[in-house]
Amino acid sequence: IIMAVRNLEKAIAIKNELNYENIEIVKLDLNSRQSVLEFVDKIKEKDIDIFVNNAGVYHLDKSINQDGQERTMATNYLNVFLMNELLIPYFKTLNHKVQILFTNSIVYKHGKLNYQDFYMLNHYKKMQVYANSKLAITMYFSYLINKYEDSNLKICLVHPGIVYTPIIDKGYKKRWFVRLAKGFMKITFNSISNAKDVDLFALDDKVVHGSYIGPRFLNYRGKPKIIKLRKFSYQDVEKLVEFSKKETKLKENNYE
Repeated sequence: IIMAVRNLEKAIAIKNELNYENIEIVKLDLNSRQSVLEFVDKIKEKDIDIFVNNAGVYHLDKSINQDGQERTMATNYLNVFLMNELLIPYFKTLNHKVQILFTNSIVYKHGKLNYQDFYMLNHYKKMQVYANSKLAITMYFSYLINKYEDSNLKICLVHPGIVYTPIIDKGYKKRWFVRLAKGFMKITFNSISNAKDVDLFALDDKVVHGSYIGPRFLNYRGKPKIIKLRKFSYQDVEKLVEFSKKETKLKENNYE
């Protein structure tokens, strides 16, 4: 097991708590292109069976990283795109099946990409940028499943449901309505156990390449099942990919 983490101290503490020696911790900050490139070089030395794209940020104030990218879009989509574009050619050289999971959110349905203002810097809205990042990752998934339909790759998209985690507290900075609704959220939102089961369900041999898995009840909570993406998730994906290649400088240093 390889834990790709931004905070090494927290990861070491978790590893010690689990008391499981077969865990390797590797630094990865998806808000940094350089960190992604260094991570990719390390992963190319490993024999990978399952690769889970699960990191994400939510409801952040407007902020531009050192690569000139808005932080939410960089972390949730652009550097995930870069990382997978660099790793997938390596995964294809392995002589066994490699399963790749991308984590989605139901808010992708509210995303709307504007390539003239991709980061919404002219009229920044935290939730809309988050939704846009999830639409982008969904469209990238649509691109990949067609490109690698006949290969050793099994690529799936997973939506864990609406789960109460500390990211909600951080995103809303413990506003009064979050504190007031916390008990209600914990009862009505999807359980961590059910959310975890979504990934396990996707990895089952009965689930085929290109599947989208989410909670059974209104894509909101409950045990996992295969669900359908909205039709617009399959539209204009080539335009997004070409834009993303330029934005992540994929062609530099012979990385493409």
